[in-house]
Amino acid sequence: MILKMRSNTLRLLVAVLGVAALPSALAQTASAACGDVVALQATVRGSPQDVGALVKLGESQLCLGRGQKSRTLLESAQDNLENATNLDGKNFNARFLLGQVYYELGDFEAATLEFTQLTKVFPDRADGFYQLGVVHARLRKTDDAIAAFGTAAQLAKTARLEIAFQRDVNVAWAGQLLIKRDYASAAAAFKAAQEFAPNDVDLQVSEAQAWFDAGRNVESLEVVNRVLAKNRGNVAATWLIASIYEKQKQWDRAVRELNRSLAAVAAPKDRAALLLKRGLIEGAQGKSSTSLETLRQAVANDGTLFEARYAYGSALLSAPKPNPKAAYDQFVAANKIRPGDGEVELGLANAQSQLGNHAAAYQNAQAAIRLLATDPARVVAARYVAGRSAYFAALAGKSASSQADLLRKATIEFRALVTADASNADYRYWLGLTLLQRRDYSPAIESLIEAVKLSPNDLEIRVALSAAYIGAKRFSDAETVARAVVKAAPNNADAWFNLGLALLNQGNAADGKKAVQTAARLGNQAAQALLKKL
Repeated sequence: MILKMRSNTLRLLVAVLGVAALPSALAQTASAACGDVVALQATVRGSPQDVGALVKLGESQLCLGRGQKSRTLLESAQDNLENATNLDGKNFNARFLLGQVYYELGDFEAATLEFTQLTKVFPDRADGFYQLGVVHARLRKTDDAIAAFGTAAQLAKTARLEIAFQRDVNVAWAGQLLIKRDYASAAAAFKAAQEFAPNDVDLQVSEAQAWFDAGRNVESLEVVNRVLAKNRGNVAATWLIASIYEKQKQWDRAVRELNRSLAAVAAPKDRAALLLKRGLIEGAQGKSSTSLETLRQAVANDGTLFEARYAYGSALLSAPKPNPKAAYDQFVAANKIRPGDGEVELGLANAQSQLGNHAAAYQNAQAAIRLLATDPARVVAARYVAGRSAYFAALAGKSASSQADLLRKATIEFRALVTADASNADYRYWLGLTLLQRRDYSPAIESLIEAVKLSPNDLEIRVALSAAYIGAKRFSDAETVARAVVKAAPNNADAWFNLGLALLNQGNAADGKKAVQTAARLGNQAAQALLKKL
C-alpha cells in the first residue's frame, strides 16, 4: 500500500479567523491608555447620565480586562457601555467598544448584532465593517465576513486611512476569500495589500500562491520571479515556482529551479525544505533511488522537519525494495515531532504490517481511522490495513477466543470497505476470506462469488471460493471451481488440494487421492499431512 504524499507542504496561506485588537488609530479611543478606573467610576457616580464618562469608564475597564483577562472587569465594561448606548444609540465609540466587549466575553452573536447596528448607523466607517468582518470570521460565516471586509477595504481606501490598517483589512479579506476558494479574488486582495506594504515579501508570495491555486500560472510566475530576483534563497517562492513547473510536467525545470536556490542558501533548515520538495518531485518522476537519497539529505539537514520525516518514511515503504524498518523509524520520529497525526499513524500501520507486527499494525490503523475521519479516501486506506492486520493477527493467535475476536474485527473493517466501494473485488475477496476463517460459509460464498464477477481472472479468489464451498459441503460446486483453477494454473497447490477434498467427499477416492498427491508434491503442507491418513 503506497502512502499518500502531501503536496501542499510549506504552502503559504493567510486566513484571518478573528482579530480581537482594535485597528490602530481608527476609533477615537484606540490609542488611549487604560486610565484610572477608580477616578472614572467616581465621575460616573456623580454624573450617571454622562455618556462620555460612561464610554471612558467602559473603555478603561475593557483595556484592563483584556490585559488582566478579568471577566469581572469585562462585565463591568459591558454594563457601562450598554448604559451609554441606551442613552445615545448613535455614539460610535460606545457601540464600537461594546461590540469589542461582547467579543472578548465570547458572546459572538451579541457582538455581531452590535457591529451590524454600528454599520447601519455609520455606513461610512471602515473600522465598524472591519470589526463586523472579524466576528463573522470567528463564527465561520465566510460569505458575510468577505462582504464586511470588502466594504471595509473600499471605505478605508476612499477615506485614505492609515497604511497599516488598509494592509490588514486587505489581508483579512484575502484570508476569507481563500477559505471560500475564490483564489483569483484573494490574489487581487493580496495585491491590494501590497500597495500599503510594497516590500512585504510574504504578501507577494501569498499573491503568487493564490494565482497558482486559481490556475493562473502566468500571473503567479510574474510575481514569484520578482521575489526570487531579489532573494534567490526564498524558500516559499522556490517551492512555488517548482510547483508551477511540476504542474506543467516540466520536471527538469522544476528541479533546476530548486538547485539554483539550494546553491544560494546555507541554513540547514532552508536546505532541508528545498531538498524535501526536490525529493517529492523526483519521486513523482519515478526516480525512486534518487528521491530516497534526496529525502535522506533533507532529514539529515533538519531532523525536526516533520514533512521530511514523513515523506522519507513513505518513500522507504513504497520503494521497489521496501525498507519497512527504516520507514518505521522515520514515522516514529515524525510522531514525536507532531503527535496524533493520522497520516503518520497510517504510515506506522503500513510499516508494522510489512514487518509482520500485525497486532501493532491494527492499533495504528485504528488510530488513523479516528484521526482521518474527515477524509473518506484515507479512512478507506486505513481500514484496509486494519482489516488485513486483524486477519493475519488472528491466524497467529494463540487462543481460540483471541482468534475469534480478531476475525470479528477484520470482518467489521472489510464490511465497511465493501459498503464504501461495492465494486472493489479485493475488498469482497478479503471479506469472503475472513468469513471463511470464521466458518461463516454462506456469506463467504456470496462475497467471493461477487468478487469473481468483478475480477474473473483472479485465480486466488476462485481458490478461496472452492474452499468456502467445501466448508459448506457443496462439494460438486467446489470441484467445478477447483478444476477450472488447476486447468488455468497447473502448479496451484491449494487448488489441487481443494479439488482432492471435493472429490474425496463425493466418494471418488482414486481421483481425489491423485489430486491430493499433486498438491503435496507442489508443497501444500495440509495435503502432505492428509496423505499419511489415506
